[in-house]
Amino acid sequence: MPSTIDPVSLIVSWLTEHPVDRMSVSTTVPADRDPPFTTVRRTGGQLGLLHDTPLLTVRVWHVSEAEAMEAGRRTLDVLRRMSVEHPAVHSLDVLSLYTDRDPDTGRWYAELNLQVGLAPTLPELY
Repeated sequence: MPSTIDPVSLIVSWLTEHPVDRMSVSTTVPADRDPPFTTVRRTGGQLGLLHDTPLLTVRVWHVSEAEAMEAGRRTLDVLRRMSVEHPAVHSLDVLSLYTDRDPDTGRWYAELNLQVGLAPTLPELY
């Protein structure tokens, strides 16, 4: 029976293989919190038997608001490339892209909110 793949791992792997500004990519914020780095989290979506439509939040942390937005836009370009090159990805919709500042550290990030459509991961594809 086909199964779906983990969308967070897929995005982390893709961004690691196609880095923006040599940023590290993870599911957690590094302990030192020194930007630039990128985090990926699943924040919702639907999971069906044969497909997954996750809502994902990708935060691109940088040293200034302008650099965060620029890196966020470049990250979005890389993810759009994934949407046409990766066999399991059949759609990628951008729900929002904005900047914000972490209230605890004062560090800037660009936040991408995406909905990704994933097809089943069939063994013959990989």
